[in-house]
Amino acid sequence: MLKLMKYDLKRSKDLILGTFVVLILIQVGIFVAAEVSNWDNESMLIMHLVTYIVGGMVLLFQACRTYNYNLKAYHRRLLPLREVYTVLSPLLMFFILLLGITAMVLIHLGLYAIFDAEVLPVNLWSFAFVGLYLVHWSACFQLILLLLAVTVARSISFKGRKWIGIATFFVMQFGVTLLGRWIFGSVNYSFDSALQFQLSDEASRSNGGVSVSGEAFPVLATLFEVGVAVVVVYVITILIKRRMDA
Repeated sequence: MLKLMKYDLKRSKDLILGTFVVLILIQVGIFVAAEVSNWDNESMLIMHLVTYIVGGMVLLFQACRTYNYNLKAYHRRLLPLREVYTVLSPLLMFFILLLGITAMVLIHLGLYAIFDAEVLPVNLWSFAFVGLYLVHWSACFQLILLLLAVTVARSISFKGRKWIGIATFFVMQFGVTLLGRWIFGSVNYSFDSALQFQLSDEASRSNGGVSVSGEAFPVLATLFEVGVAVVVVYVITILIKRRMDA
């Protein structure tokens, strides 16, 4: 599996390196624009955050694209590999790249903490662990659902399979959320919770900074999503095996 991941990284290195370089340049541009135009801290932090999210999405779809290439590439069928490795390789690649973006974020926050600590939310570090976990897990869970959608689309041969793959993703996304809320009640799921935070000057004017707030750690929902992810990966491996045997 590690050899497959290294092969995929090597094949995608130009886009990956380009993504990280562009992220750095945009972040520098945001900082310069904020200084020149005298943006408030909230607006600048939101722009930084949106840039990192877009970068993560680019890497997400690159991992999905890599998986799609591996499914249809004939030379991969000749390699003696287990079906589950075909799934885990892009997943591990994406997780490592996500850690790379996380490292950029932490370095970025560290620079602000050293040179301009007033820019950072006053309660950032109390929210950081849960926030990072939710972002990482929700991104990986979304990738697993995308891999299922790609596999379903590649497993059928008639017209409209792309739309069937897209429908599979959205049905699974909303189906998992609705089923989980029906079982556990009104709880927050990782994908929702990762996006449910607020930056506010109002809440922290007495402290002279920005405040960040978010949801608590969704334990039951996370365990439920992990179970769903395991089942989805198993289904994907079955579909891959049938595709290879066809």
